[in-house]
Amino acid sequence: MRKTAFLFPGQGSQKVGMLEEFWQELSLQDQQSFEESFPGLSETIGSLDQVRIDAFAAPLVYTSAVLSAKALLEEGVTPDALAGFSLGEIPALWAAGMMEEEGNRRLAAVRTQAMVEAAQKSPGSMAAILGVPAAQVRDVLKQEQEVFAVNFNTPNQTVISGTPSKVREWSSYFKTQGGRVLPLPVQGAFHTPAMAEGSCAMARFLEDNPLKDPQLPLWANVTGRPYPKGAGKKELLLRQAQSPVQWVKTIESLFDQGVRTFIEVGYGNTLRNLTARILPAQPLTLLGVSDRQSAREAAAVWKGEVNNG
Repeated sequence: MRKTAFLFPGQGSQKVGMLEEFWQELSLQDQQSFEESFPGLSETIGSLDQVRIDAFAAPLVYTSAVLSAKALLEEGVTPDALAGFSLGEIPALWAAGMMEEEGNRRLAAVRTQAMVEAAQKSPGSMAAILGVPAAQVRDVLKQEQEVFAVNFNTPNQTVISGTPSKVREWSSYFKTQGGRVLPLPVQGAFHTPAMAEGSCAMARFLEDNPLKDPQLPLWANVTGRPYPKGAGKKELLLRQAQSPVQWVKTIESLFDQGVRTFIEVGYGNTLRNLTARILPAQPLTLLGVSDRQSAREAAAVWKGEVNNG
């Protein structure tokens, strides 16, 4: 049987106005619920200046993902598996039934604030290295203490993260190896030990808001494998903020489990593009949902596949 996975994007997918249609559809009460966790969210939607800043971008990306997933569920689309890239793993926890929606929003807010504060204390930067094998990037940085290979996006696209000077230094090196470098619009060294304080803040929150067992399989960034039931869920999540994102392993594992339809829930097409590059020769259906129209279109394709076996 052909299986379906929802993919929740991370930061970097944001754009001015991306949430506008869904936001206008919400009741005043629902808007207030989101703004209790993310003050000023409604003003951020149309602000070019704010959408580039981590503290404002993360709530936009999170809210877009949740509302996109809800729209798809309302159309009758049911996933067999879930995965979220970096920040996207937080709304995926809600979709997996591991947290109630309100608690999940609050966790997203705690994570965002903790990451912003960590970045202010230890400013960092990130850059995507394209055209250099991931194993080569990982190996040459093994002995480094100020820059790390953190996002394994495709076999030939890896994100490095660390102090600004070290990221610049190694970016120059990888250019000499035939690579292209794309600096990322972030202010912190995410997914490195510099984010340890973020993990501590999340740990305190989860003491009073424990994770439930997943009702749907959710693939973890840290391992590229599903979250366990029982013990170990919290520890796995807490490692996420300061550990690499194993996205290649995640997509390959989902494929091995029978997933052939990947639906990106939230603005942008980054995860669909990465999936196509990870599994270039495979018969996949890659869809995206970021508003009502795209939800209806994706649902029509999905229902056609289900009806045709």
